[in-house]
Amino acid sequence: MHVGSHIRPAVNEANESSSSKQPVFLIIDPSLKDFVGHHFSYVEAVARGATEAGYRAVTLANRDATDAIADRLAMQRCLRRDMWSSHPMASHVPARFRTAFDTAMTNREFLIDLRAGLSRVAAPAGSVMFAPMIFRNQLNAFADFVASQEADATWEVVLLLRYQPAWYDNALSARAFRKLEHAAATGRRVRLASDSARLAAELGALTTLPIEVLPIPHTVGEHETRPSRPSDAPLRLVSLGNARDEKGFCDILSAIRLLDAAGEMDGMEFRLQAHDAAPDVQAAIDGFVPVCPPQVTLLRSALSPEDYTRTLLDADVVLVPYWRGIYRARTPGVCLESMAAGKIVVATSGTWMSEELSQYGGGVLIDDHSPVAIVEAIRRIRRDHALLATKAEAGRRCVIARHNPASLIAQIQNGPDHAGGSERAARRVAVFYPWGNFLERQSGASLRCNLLVEKLAERAVVRVVQDGSWGSQRPGLSQLCRMAAAMPFVMLRRLLGSAGASRPGPHSHAQLPSPLRRPRVSVEAVRPRMRQHLARRLLRLVTPRTGGQESMLWFFIDRRLDPYFKAHAADVVRWADVVIVEYPFWASIIAPICRAEGKCLIVSSHDVLSQQASGSQILDRLTARLEVEGMRGGDVAVTVSDSDRAWYAARGVPSIVVPNPIDHDRLSESFGPDPRTLLRDLYALELPPGPFCLFVGSRYQPNTVAVERLRGIANDCPDTGFVVVGDCAPVSRHGNFTALGRVDEAVLAVLYQAAALVVIPLATGTGSSIKTVEAMSAGRMVLGTAVAFRGLDPSPVSCIVQEDDLARWPALIAGLLADPERRLSGEKAARQAARHYDYRRIFEPYVALLGLQHTPAQSDIRRERHSMLRELLAVAFRRGRHDIAATLLENGVESVADLVEGLAPVALNAALDAVPLGQALTLADALFAAGDQPDESTLARLVLRAHESGQRDLAEALLVRLEALASESREQARRSALEAALQHRNYDTARELLRA
Repeated sequence: MHVGSHIRPAVNEANESSSSKQPVFLIIDPSLKDFVGHHFSYVEAVARGATEAGYRAVTLANRDATDAIADRLAMQRCLRRDMWSSHPMASHVPARFRTAFDTAMTNREFLIDLRAGLSRVAAPAGSVMFAPMIFRNQLNAFADFVASQEADATWEVVLLLRYQPAWYDNALSARAFRKLEHAAATGRRVRLASDSARLAAELGALTTLPIEVLPIPHTVGEHETRPSRPSDAPLRLVSLGNARDEKGFCDILSAIRLLDAAGEMDGMEFRLQAHDAAPDVQAAIDGFVPVCPPQVTLLRSALSPEDYTRTLLDADVVLVPYWRGIYRARTPGVCLESMAAGKIVVATSGTWMSEELSQYGGGVLIDDHSPVAIVEAIRRIRRDHALLATKAEAGRRCVIARHNPASLIAQIQNGPDHAGGSERAARRVAVFYPWGNFLERQSGASLRCNLLVEKLAERAVVRVVQDGSWGSQRPGLSQLCRMAAAMPFVMLRRLLGSAGASRPGPHSHAQLPSPLRRPRVSVEAVRPRMRQHLARRLLRLVTPRTGGQESMLWFFIDRRLDPYFKAHAADVVRWADVVIVEYPFWASIIAPICRAEGKCLIVSSHDVLSQQASGSQILDRLTARLEVEGMRGGDVAVTVSDSDRAWYAARGVPSIVVPNPIDHDRLSESFGPDPRTLLRDLYALELPPGPFCLFVGSRYQPNTVAVERLRGIANDCPDTGFVVVGDCAPVSRHGNFTALGRVDEAVLAVLYQAAALVVIPLATGTGSSIKTVEAMSAGRMVLGTAVAFRGLDPSPVSCIVQEDDLARWPALIAGLLADPERRLSGEKAARQAARHYDYRRIFEPYVALLGLQHTPAQSDIRRERHSMLRELLAVAFRRGRHDIAATLLENGVESVADLVEGLAPVALNAALDAVPLGQALTLADALFAAGDQPDESTLARLVLRAHESGQRDLAEALLVRLEALASESREQARRSALEAALQHRNYDTARELLRA
């Protein structure tokens, strides 16, 4: 890719008289229609910078661009749809195919319009095509255009990606990235960019092309001369841009209500742009207008650029409480313009805005979705205004030095320098996982891989490729009919979407939901092809008596029959800096690609797989040969136990041992209420009476054998209950033996707390047992065979009992259950021992292996605290068990707001009565932050409770919220009465209501 061969236009005033010889800087923005948003200010700033650099600036804009825009820019009105518009035929397509159809059609139309616009622009060599507004509806069109150019074509194309990866993460965009990669590799001049280092790192998961970080241009000009305001002038706070929920507009309105109810509006002025609102936001505005304090001005129409700038410069404080989920990595122009104007900014923490403010500006960072946090920020600004204003002014020059039109044009001309972000913000790690359950976190392999990814994502961008098996279900007649009916749309989608693509692909690539919020992680599934299903059936026919032991051999053969998997793996390897293959099944495919691309490959073995095919000597030898070959193909081999390392070492494969880890913090979470009560009342699970022993296992042959052994032990211990959890046994209940099947993670955590003892009677197994360490982390003693403790440090002995002779188990179980003091001592030792297996410590060797920084910058990982407790709380409210909810809230909760995040309003209002009084204010604020309203009568009861308990400050704080709520209720009732009076033409009553 020619990232360094940029052409600087030379301006020769003596000889350059013809504009046709002047290089063109073409700016393409399909949403440029009017002065709404930042489209005009951005394009105008870029055009100004390009003109000053010697280019002839031309803009391709929307066909509906106003004359006022056309009078100020050299432009062609040629693009029929803005970047968000859908194709009119999309609404007639079945929902399953609608997005793909719409994306394909809008890209085709955009390409037609682009070429039509280019035909009117005479551009000589050295011209630049800059597209600052690229969405999935335009990306493939640009890829097709670039692919159609010659290597020495007129245009150098720079595509600016400014939105979160999910908006580019679809099949057509994936093909577009592949086309762009191929075009760059064959000499076409194309570059990808973003204006946020965070966003560039996240988008890096989608393409092998580097994504540079460009300056933001629209920051200077009128900001150089700012009006001075009298020292006694009211503090002026503004919210700029159109009113959208994700910009926190409703949160600002709620904050103003709280300030007004507290009598704190004097000495302040609010100017809020309230135009172009979505229906739900408009409803909030309409409800606010009747109670709008006189200190608040709502600007109901779009501002001209001059009025916008004047409003910004007249302000003291700019409010940008944008939602973290949308703006975590995005670059709001309002924030940067405010910093460039030397304004105090109130912004959401954990975002690009917070990073910029920490580096340059004076501002106050607040929690997400929190009107109360906005109120507290405003109070702080009033208290420390002089200090914050000084910091904002000091950072202003630094902002302008980096972000201005000249810097943007210079980087486009010369390529990024070191300060501008020429190096990727994080290394890229590809993880190949051979099962289809990565997101479930149920099996040991899934849990290990998830924890590894979580560790790596603190310092790297991680791309997970998992198996996408169709599952055990076979399509029935009705499903076949639906598939046949959908076939025309499938063919149309392929016809529209694959034009220009080098090959079709069976994979679906999507940003999938995850138990943790991991913005640097993408997960994609690669589905098998029909030939693989047929080959698997054939293998079963020729090995009918192996009892399923041929499956290990099949997993080595499976993907060798899929050329598309190999092609997709090659794309992923080219993208990555380092490749990790979990299990050696796919190593024979990926290792040659890594060698050809010069990429480091780490192959991990979770078990000695051939030992699971011990029933057949031929299968054992074939499987052993393939797994040794796979492990040998990596630059580094990783095993999980000393015994596995010795097995591979005997066959000439050295390895390092990284034991299976656990998340100790998550597993040691405490709930408080009696666990049996929780399971019975919330999940209708009846446990055996008295103390019981617990076994947990997945559908894995050694586990199913262990279940049968446990049934025999249960027969010899009739007074002790035995509970089995997981797919290792079907749901059943026989006497003192109960099998619950697969359960939620929170239920398993409660079962660990309810159990008196964890038993693991494994006869065989390789690797190391995650379930053993999980039980220890949950604070339970473990009785097991030597296999149960494989790969683990057997000390301290007080928390484990190892015995291979199952005949002695009944007596051991009886002795342990009869000695609570020994169990209590062992449980404390178990928790302490489990800390050594926490994934943060266990996976530290990967940091060195992958060449990652040992001390990360601010982590992008936002862990869900109390996630299992939150699930139990939600179930308690759903079942109307407020007594259980109250007990849950009282135990082990550091932050009520964190715990109740995401709960339904009905549950939150119920929690107000259930929550301990000291946490009621926080919970009420959580309701306001969620955009919901506490129940007025409940708040009134809380005021009385606080007063009766002598907590006067708490009573007054709750009263402030009650007053705001009562004021809104009265206004809503008055409005309803006014509507009724007008409807019935009772104008005298309406007149009285208006005067009230």
